[in-house]
Amino acid sequence: IRKLKEWGITYNPSQLLRIMERDYGIIETVYRSATQRWWRFSDITAVKEAIRYFEGDNEDLIEDPEHYVLSLQIDVIDIDRLLNEVKAMYSKSRLSVAEKNRIKQIVVEELPTIAKVMKEAQKYENRYKDFIRKCVFLMKLIGELLRKMRLGSTSSYVLEAKNVAVERLRESG
Repeated sequence: IRKLKEWGITYNPSQLLRIMERDYGIIETVYRSATQRWWRFSDITAVKEAIRYFEGDNEDLIEDPEHYVLSLQIDVIDIDRLLNEVKAMYSKSRLSVAEKNRIKQIVVEELPTIAKVMKEAQKYENRYKDFIRKCVFLMKLIGELLRKMRLGSTSSYVLEAKNVAVERLRESG
């Protein structure tokens, strides 16, 4: 904090560091005690690229085109929006027909793409570990939703069969 004050920065950077660590994954804690906390950059080359870009030296920004395209694909997928949508459906006791159709659409149309991008992201595991973790959680959640849908339809079918059997017993008895 002394160095920051020498540079003219007068606020405590702990909240900024927390956001950089938890929300963006730019840094990670390597040591923590009661009086000290040390961080390191998760991907120093990405930080250097970002600094160069914002300083105007972005001529050779795309050194690895595959890596760049992967970053674009991850941005386009918008895993957070999809996760929120699936979590909302998972929390419901019963799903509407539209929600069931949406789950089918996600499984058939979106999950294959997400799986391919996730597999590619695993090559750069440290850089995309948050995305990978969210993808795994999304897939497990959708698996649970599908089980819930099957059990729900099976249990309603069994319930209907029991009701028919009870009515027949009443009619015959």
